[in-house]
Amino acid sequence: EAISLAGRYADEKNYVSCAFTQGGAYVQIYEVVRGVSTQVAQSPELPIDYFGHTDQKHYGLRVVGKKLTCLIDGEPTLSAELPQMASRGTIGIEVWDPLRGGRPHRIQELTVSKFGE
Repeated sequence: EAISLAGRYADEKNYVSCAFTQGGAYVQIYEVVRGVSTQVAQSPELPIDYFGHTDQKHYGLRVVGKKLTCLIDGEPTLSAELPQMASRGTIGIEVWDPLRGGRPHRIQELTVSKFGE
């Protein structure tokens, strides 16, 4: 399963995203430009708690200039410079699971702020 957070979302064909897969064990950065999705970076396998605490993870993304940083529990886990990234846009959330309804996700808090606030 995966949860993706999109930033600088101009439309369905132009955005960047952080994908958190397998309960946060892996993080990928994707850049979508004119409908073409490219995986720009992937983390090595990250240590996660397999004993019931993965549902309590706080996923985030930070965009400053042309740099995208993916965060887990407020800690940077993966970053990339994305020169083609739009200078502005909105945000988005996507959840994917191969089993329909297999693992529901719950958003407890959503914060959007200018960097530094």
